[in-house]
Amino acid sequence: MFLKILKKISSTKNIYLFIITLIALIQTALVQSIKASELESGSQEDKVEDFLGIETINSESLKYISIPRTVYVGQCPGARNGKTEGYFVDYNTPVAPNLVVKLENYARGLSPQKPPYTVRDYDSGRASDKIKFKLGSEHNKVNFIVREGLNPIKYQIIDETNRKERIILKSGMFMLKVGIQKTAYRRDMERSSDGSYYCPIW
Repeated sequence: MFLKILKKISSTKNIYLFIITLIALIQTALVQSIKASELESGSQEDKVEDFLGIETINSESLKYISIPRTVYVGQCPGARNGKTEGYFVDYNTPVAPNLVVKLENYARGLSPQKPPYTVRDYDSGRASDKIKFKLGSEHNKVNFIVREGLNPIKYQIIDETNRKERIILKSGMFMLKVGIQKTAYRRDMERSSDGSYYCPIW
């Protein structure tokens, strides 16, 4: 009689352990499934983001551009920043007649009330009209001002078919990283015709 009771208790414990193990396995499978779906969703979002940004000849990424900087060494040291040319592209929103794209830079160190911006036609080819990027701190009519490092760029693709009622077809933000490509040159003083020395400007 006592042995039968022990067997029943042992059997009950085994069933209990089996149920706990089964629940744990189901929970683990669910967690792994959720994580896998999140990773897949994240990778899809990353892929979508990869189709929008700035295209330049010297960068494979649409989220990175480099600005040339000439560094002078020697008797006349100094530095001079150049410009980089690029194009706004959005492969999910092709160009069309009467479309323009507006870019605004909200990077730190720039005016929050009047951020630098540029407006370019987005109506032919596969990208916007050419954009000239330059380092600076204030809006410039010719160049789109950026800062070294991360630049949060707000974009708007606008239909201007009716100038009185412009329609924003798409808008959003993307992060544009700006790097510096340095080139060093030696610049020494030169002698003028009157015998004095000066630092050339070039």
